[in-house]
Amino acid sequence: MATSLPICAICMKDDSTKFASVWYAECEESICNDCEQQHSRMKLTKNHQPIPIDDYQKLPSSVADMKQGCKVHNRKLEFYCLIHNEPCCLSCVSQKHDTCKTLKPLSEVVEAVKSSAAFEDLEERTKDISELICNLIKDKQDNKARIEFQKKKNYFRSAKCPNGNN
Repeated sequence: MATSLPICAICMKDDSTKFASVWYAECEESICNDCEQQHSRMKLTKNHQPIPIDDYQKLPSSVADMKQGCKVHNRKLEFYCLIHNEPCCLSCVSQKHDTCKTLKPLSEVVEAVKSSAAFEDLEERTKDISELICNLIKDKQDNKARIEFQKKKNYFRSAKCPNGNN
């Protein structure tokens, strides 16, 4: 992610440049403190969950670049087809998934995934692997430093005694 703070998307439409304080995945926009207060009062957006802009910027680009809308129809993704394992908008449902009997609201699927034991297990494994990798990197750096030290020690030892005598 970029390290500079993004500009508030709402203020930018009014030709103003305030730094954003939060990111709304549902809106796919960064918003400043002033606009966030209005955003949280509106009926359509009051249940949106903000992400602090610092946390959003720490997300891997593969996660941060995910879109909430259908790439084909440019509509909100509302369902998940269990047969095709893909999210769908209303147009997708009527065009491609009209015979699918296992459509579920996307919000239910997401909540189930978030609260599932498998997701928690995966999250825990990811933390463990991350710690393991950090330890391996540290061990490698320590080994490299020991080898360099040993090389210098042997070099100075051989430089003092070129004929092998002490």
